[in-house]
Amino acid sequence: MKVRYAILIAVFCFASGTPYAQKPTSDFIRIDQFGYRPQAKKVAVIVDPQTGYDANLSFNPSTGTNQYQVRKWDTDEAVFSGTLAPWNGGATDATSGDKAWWFDFSAVTATGSYYVFDVGRNVGSFKFDIREDVYADVLRVAVRMFYYNRCNHEKLAQHAGANWADGPSFVGANQDKAARSVTDRNNAATARDLSGGWWDAGDYNKYVTFARMPMHQLLEAYEENPSVWGDNYKIPESGNGIPDLLDELKWELDWLKKMQNPDGGSLVKMGALKDSDGQATLPPSTDPRPRYYYPGFCSSATITLAGVFAHAALVYKTIPSLTSYADDLKTRAVSAFNHYQANPKSADCDDGTIQAGDADRTLAEQEQHAVQAAVYLYALTNDNTYKQYVDANYTKVKGVRDNWFGPYDVDVDGALLYYTKLAGATPATVAVIKEKKSNTAGYFDDAYKFSEKDPYRSQMPVSSYHWGSLNPRGCMASLNYDMITYGLDPANHDSYRLKAEETLHYFHGVNPFNMVYMTNMATYGGEKSVDEVYHSWFKEGSPWDNAKTSAKGGPAPGYVPGGPNKDYKPDDGSACVLAPPCNQPVQKSYRSWNTVWPDASWEITEPAIYYQAAYIKALSKFATNAKNELPLVGQVQEPTATEKKNEIPANRLSLYPNPASGSVTVEYQAIGRERAVISVTDATGRMVRSQQADFQPSVGTAQLELQNVPPGVYSVRFATPTGQAVRKMVIMQ
Repeated sequence: MKVRYAILIAVFCFASGTPYAQKPTSDFIRIDQFGYRPQAKKVAVIVDPQTGYDANLSFNPSTGTNQYQVRKWDTDEAVFSGTLAPWNGGATDATSGDKAWWFDFSAVTATGSYYVFDVGRNVGSFKFDIREDVYADVLRVAVRMFYYNRCNHEKLAQHAGANWADGPSFVGANQDKAARSVTDRNNAATARDLSGGWWDAGDYNKYVTFARMPMHQLLEAYEENPSVWGDNYKIPESGNGIPDLLDELKWELDWLKKMQNPDGGSLVKMGALKDSDGQATLPPSTDPRPRYYYPGFCSSATITLAGVFAHAALVYKTIPSLTSYADDLKTRAVSAFNHYQANPKSADCDDGTIQAGDADRTLAEQEQHAVQAAVYLYALTNDNTYKQYVDANYTKVKGVRDNWFGPYDVDVDGALLYYTKLAGATPATVAVIKEKKSNTAGYFDDAYKFSEKDPYRSQMPVSSYHWGSLNPRGCMASLNYDMITYGLDPANHDSYRLKAEETLHYFHGVNPFNMVYMTNMATYGGEKSVDEVYHSWFKEGSPWDNAKTSAKGGPAPGYVPGGPNKDYKPDDGSACVLAPPCNQPVQKSYRSWNTVWPDASWEITEPAIYYQAAYIKALSKFATNAKNELPLVGQVQEPTATEKKNEIPANRLSLYPNPASGSVTVEYQAIGRERAVISVTDATGRMVRSQQADFQPSVGTAQLELQNVPPGVYSVRFATPTGQAVRKMVIMQ
């Protein structure tokens, strides 16, 4: 038996407020929770689940004429009315298990905050904004994931937020500043300073080869739209006159330089030993495990450095204060390329002694990466030797070899496209590259051009719903936008652009979970975002476990998880029964959880720098440079002198029950429409909760959830733009 229709009812909706008339929010009206650009296509997807974990739920939308509206968030004024269009004649989509309707409100272009409203059912969507800079903060938060994943770097509260402040990780004895050879572990003479760089994913290890794709994609994102990137992302380097994206990339580049040997060859990987997880402690700065590297050189890592250093040199030489840095990268790139050519190739550098992923690359992949490196070296040096190498070997690149510019080698294929714009590029080579790219776009209609095959408007091949599926999804946005960037098939540019932008909407909530595929985004407009990911820092049972219930506020904001995985199985080989992700339509093969053996949650929710980069590059095509200050989640802020003067009177604010257990009601008499930040700190000043609520001009209430907060005496700080108050609260068992 199906439940009639489910709604999320909240008197006041944390993070972005509640509509003027306090309409219930339906989980089945799906919009981009951040919003839309004024000129963008805007389509809400309304769904009725038929199969999958939510098949017992039902939503029967109002399908009559003009029964759907767009309403202003602040005043509840209807600004647009329209009629639902059934998707595919009312059929059930096999990939999602849902029936769907589309509500096109593209005619609404005025800047403002809105929601979609079902007149007959008297329910609405989450809030969304329409404005040109609607993705500006989202882009900054997404880039900050790399800051949180910095290894060996102190994370001060002013940059990380108090919840994620921590000392430098892995800087103790036998750790990253003195990592030893894994083949000679007791020999202090093998110690090397390999500090810096990013943790690769949910583990704390660092891989040269795994850095290749994200580095190239982020460098491309900068080159293709340099005006998007600001110097105000609240990382330690903010305000130094260099775009923060380049500062963040430099953190990784400086580590990659340490991985290069004096002769140009490169180490492949460093980190803790396999099966040493039981020795780990939290926070990361307390983790005592020794760290090791594989000695010698690895050809796959060496050719990775050649390409990354050459590409980075092209970008950094455009920054006046970094020209000498770019010169050093150029020298290192040439040295690495020469070393790769002159020395034996191997696909067996990583034997798994150092956890976790296998950093090896096949010899065929290395040949492709050599072409990639040669493209950027030719652009950097204008040396015809590199052009001749490209011309002689470009047919080894999969995009050309297989006539398939798909979502799995976008950085290598991107290098070939880059070559087509270089002065002096061989015309015959350029013609073949463009032909192969255009051919792929012509027949690979699951990935190129907008398609109505998917009710969620982001068609992807079923085969791509595997471990890390959000990586090819993000890459497909770039595949399509490349057609515009390189002037291919101009007649269909609108379709390519729409495909790319609808991919973003999928990330932002237009999907079978009505969920933003990023962690902890409520402060930035993602009202329903990922609560848990598999990450060594944010592990199950830790203070960073869950964004709604954990003392430290859950995972840091902005992490992109792996995504739906139709191939998921428990790690012990037992039958897959956890639903979701098991036994679901492919788009519903996801779960927001982080438990370990036998649950292999890392196959679903583990974030990674490559997933992140793919999303960021896609987002950068539609984002703008943010001029405002970035709100920082989890930041303890003491009342200013002005706030102390503007104390909220006692008769306008109360908390009950007090003492409390489980939750407390915050009652506030607002003068006008006011947004409040409500934070709870313990006796040591440590923040244990931070939420937002919007109040209308009246007496209203909001629920402050306190599950898993230990018993004790706490301070509740209530702050609006015009006033503040602090109340004591006792939490009982």
